[in-house]
Amino acid sequence: MLYSGGWDRNVKVWDLRSQSVTHNVYGPMISGDSVDMTDNGKTLLTGGGTSGEGLQVWDLRNTDTPLLNIKWSPHSNLPQPSINSCRFI
Repeated sequence: MLYSGGWDRNVKVWDLRSQSVTHNVYGPMISGDSVDMTDNGKTLLTGGGTSGEGLQVWDLRNTDTPLLNIKWSPHSNLPQPSINSCRFI
C-alpha cells in the first residue's frame, strides 16, 4: 500500500501490485507529511492544511465522513493552525 495526498483535497490509497487506486478520501488538505496509515491498512490519519481542519481519523471501509475529528484547541475562538506532520504511534 502507498498513500498520497495534497492541496487538491484528495488522499489516495494505492495498491502497488495492481498499480491502481483502492480508496479515495476527499476532504483533507494535506500539507507536508500529514498523512499516515495503521499497520493493518484499515485506518488513515490526516492533518489539516491551510484551512485548519485539525486531525482526522478515517476508516477506509467508509470514507464518507471521518471517524474522529480532533481540533488543536477545541475551546479557542482563534483560527486553527495547519498541521504539517502527523503519525500513528
